[in-house]
Amino acid sequence: MFKLYTSAGTGGFAAHAVLEEAGARYRIIPVDTRAGEHRTVKFLKLNPMAQVPVLELPNGELMTESAAMVIYLCDRLGVLAPAPASRNRARFLRWLLFLAVNTYTADLRAYYSDRYSTVPGDVTGIRAAALADMDRQFAMLDKVIGNGPFMLGRNFSALDVYLAMLVYWHPEPATVLTRHHNIARLVERVKARKAVKAINVFHQLW
Repeated sequence: MFKLYTSAGTGGFAAHAVLEEAGARYRIIPVDTRAGEHRTVKFLKLNPMAQVPVLELPNGELMTESAAMVIYLCDRLGVLAPAPASRNRARFLRWLLFLAVNTYTADLRAYYSDRYSTVPGDVTGIRAAALADMDRQFAMLDKVIGNGPFMLGRNFSALDVYLAMLVYWHPEPATVLTRHHNIARLVERVKARKAVKAINVFHQLW
């Protein structure tokens, strides 16, 4: 059985979605970050970085980094990703890593600007730059989707879940959806999925 240590508002949403879509045996272990549970001695043994999510594999091995979890789970469970030798595999990996490395981190800079400067109070410019980065990235992703309706054309994948998650992490998701019609259409399709509806009871992303 997989064990996913996570909390609402984190990248655990994407890994949780893959597990649910696959019908895998798993257990969600809530971590109350507001209460500081991610900084306890017990949790730091799982992830010394004091970050969620953490995925415990059936053999006891631990994984961190949401994008890595998504790739691993998709491949192991045979869902939501092109096979390694398939035509769309490169596209899948390219855009998943783009989302994780660029959009995910831009969002963190917007919300936790103080972490990205050694000068107290020097956050206004950092936050503004992060929001501008996200705006440019969402505009580019909207073009990538095109008529799609998904990131991989007609094939729904974990890419779409990851993108929907990041849209709702934006400080103004309604603005993103109004500006970018292809993303808005994709997000509605993601939200309509039975598995996504089920996990959102926990995550309350929208």
